Amino acid sequence: MKSLLLVLLLLSIGANAQQILQGRVIDGETKQPLEGARAFISNTTYQTITNADGKFYVQTPSSNYKLGISYIGYESKVIPSEMLVGDGNVFVFELFTQTESLDAVTIMSPEERRNLQRLFTNLFLGTSANAEDARILNIDDVIFNADKENGVVEATCDVPLIIENPNLNYRITFLLSYFTYRQSSRLSSYLGYPSFEELKPLEGKAQKRVDNNREKAYYGSAMHFFRSVYTNTTQEEKFRMLSFKHIPNPKYPGDEVRDQVLKEAREMKDFYYYRQLPPKNLVEWNQRDTYAVDITLIEGDSKFLYIRDYLAIQYSGEKPESNYYNNHHAPPGQSSQKSEIFSHKQGIEIFPDGNISDPDALIFHGYMGWEKVADMLPFDYKVQQE
Repeated sequence: MKSLLLVLLLLSIGANAQQILQGRVIDGETKQPLEGARAFISNTTYQTITNADGKFYVQTPSSNYKLGISYIGYESKVIPSEMLVGDGNVFVFELFTQTESLDAVTIMSPEERRNLQRLFTNLFLGTSANAEDARILNIDDVIFNADKENGVVEATCDVPLIIENPNLNYRITFLLSYFTYRQSSRLSSYLGYPSFEELKPLEGKAQKRVDNNREKAYYGSAMHFFRSVYTNTTQEEKFRMLSFKHIPNPKYPGDEVRDQVLKEAREMKDFYYYRQLPPKNLVEWNQRDTYAVDITLIEGDSKFLYIRDYLAIQYSGEKPESNYYNNHHAPPGQSSQKSEIFSHKQGIEIFPDGNISDPDALIFHGYMGWEKVADMLPFDYKVQQE
């Protein structure tokens, strides 16, 4: 299934230097401390639990991170690092009890709900080999809203999703802000704040197998790509880039015809002919390769990303896995992983660990878009050295 990945994990880690953040979590109404609240740095393994006084200490990068705080029965809170300024400060965070809302929730049969759970799992965890073995332990907590007339499915969750990924040996706690799937385009997007911890202690061959799986997940990933862009080593890291733009297609029948065919497709619940329509735009390729220096600009100690057209990325260090051919309708036998990036915004700051300041500004297609939560690694991940 073709899918789109908005790199929506509003994240986390900027520089190599690390610091300790001190905080205290209290009930917003009673002002009493909340013992056992979880404080974590989004998209990393940095997390801790508050003590009897509601206090916590958590390791952080020096900049560009988001602190998440969650507690059972309370609304979670996410705070960007720019609001956590001041050495030695003890920040106080108020949490308020969660109110259950049934607004815009679709009433559905058990079978319809199971179908939506399968759809959500495939689009959220993915369909890779890692995703096949991963599980969402509390899938029943996901709240669905299905707009059948427009072919749109939305999902939220009032509690963190708990995901076990045995192939990468991670337990992921994921604060899901939203999830959207559009049937006509078969595109999905989601926004959330994950934290990672080791699923279980390993040693020997079991640990080596997990290390190998993590390396396979890392190489060719968006994290690997942006790390190589930051260090100007895309070629050495086996990435090749080509830019392209969209130009009007003279065979496109027009928006009115397209909308009518789409309406009929929704009524018939068959989008085959809609997908056969000539595209609105054609692709015009730049004849020269694109390099990291072409899409970045250095200002002082910072580096910024400028993707002015569409960017095609080919990673030759690893072949696509077989599940990609089966689920993405890609021609078999490709020797490299092929992806595309489109940016809604220019001047996105990029960091040494492969993190970027505004990930929701980027849209990924192809292989990087196909890889989902089950292939994610925390931004403090480092490749094991031989």
